[in-house]
Amino acid sequence: MSMSWGMRVGFFKALPFNLGVITGFFAVMLLCCIGCAALNSLIPEIMGPMKILGTLYLVWLAWKILKAVYSLKPFEIDKKKAFISGFCLQFVNVKIMVYGIVSMQTFILPHFTDPWILVGFSFFLAAMGSGCNLIWSAFGSAFAHLFSKYT
Repeated sequence: MSMSWGMRVGFFKALPFNLGVITGFFAVMLLCCIGCAALNSLIPEIMGPMKILGTLYLVWLAWKILKAVYSLKPFEIDKKKAFISGFCLQFVNVKIMVYGIVSMQTFILPHFTDPWILVGFSFFLAAMGSGCNLIWSAFGSAFAHLFSKYT
């Protein structure tokens, strides 16, 4: 497993990648919102098992991150490809899908049904997740030397 781009190339060089991540994050949150709302109306019984599966996945993921070995070898990036790769990466990033689905099913859909409010919550969830990603990138860049020394 590799560390974030912010740790490997620096915060400002990683900005095109992070902008792609933010854009992809917004797109995935909107898709999670639409999918969850559709599933809630079609199959409301699916919510319980999906919460359990999402919880188990996040526990497994936390364990894998705890036991991971990281590499901080620097590399060059192509700014044109960085945005696209950051954007596309979000469509295979299961962590944010679970984040979107669990947040929608647990905290939002039981209380709100208006489509515009749901879209607003999608943007809110994406902004919070993207903000955390930028903080991760900034601190990773700032502490890269320390992390590479002590992993």
